[in-house]
Amino acid sequence: MHHPSRAAVPGTTAPAAPFHLVSVLEARLPSLKRRPKRLRTRAQIIAAAARQMERLGYENLTVEVITESLGIARGTFYLHFRDRSHVATTVIRIYLALRARCRPRGGRSLPIREALLRLNRYYVAVYARNVQLLHVRELLTRAQSEHGLGGLGLNSRWAERVLADVCARGLGGPVPVKQSQLLLRVHGAVAMSDELLRRIFLVRAPGLEAYRDDEEAVVQALTDMWYRIIYARVVE
Repeated sequence: MHHPSRAAVPGTTAPAAPFHLVSVLEARLPSLKRRPKRLRTRAQIIAAAARQMERLGYENLTVEVITESLGIARGTFYLHFRDRSHVATTVIRIYLALRARCRPRGGRSLPIREALLRLNRYYVAVYARNVQLLHVRELLTRAQSEHGLGGLGLNSRWAERVLADVCARGLGGPVPVKQSQLLLRVHGAVAMSDELLRRIFLVRAPGLEAYRDDEEAVVQALTDMWYRIIYARVVE
């Protein structure tokens, strides 16, 4: 399986969190002037594809739209990517790699709730700033099993990190909870968080309209949920 971090174009540096991927990709281009032409062209195609994905969505994304926006031939595109699905998947993998690389560090030295608030503020802000690309990610996840499994793999690795943090803090309640049970809770919290953000920012579900412009309320809700499900001491 292609690991997301390998999708990052050489020369990419981690932006300050939170980030807007299209802006990051476009801002990087001038720094590539002295790099090989093939690398520069690939980076230009990726940045143009990301911009068009955000502007048009996946349904209206075509190779022609990308190449015309750059003034290059279709044959040049095919030297780097098989089709629109290939370049779109590459954009999403770069997004996932940057999201993981730029997340706040050192949370284990902070009180639990403070660490959760800081991390959730980052994830909600990144989600909200890249929501149009996440529409594309959802479509790709449905259409491509490989991409979908890649996303699940990221969640699985994240769940393992959270479990390690719980164990390092010596939590689990007066009656110790089995690690397998804690891991299941973490996976549940991840799934619920993803679905809540999806309903607020992607689906725009009725009854959640107010929260699209109130990121802090979403952050507080996610933090309370994670704390109660995973970190609060369990009374059995």
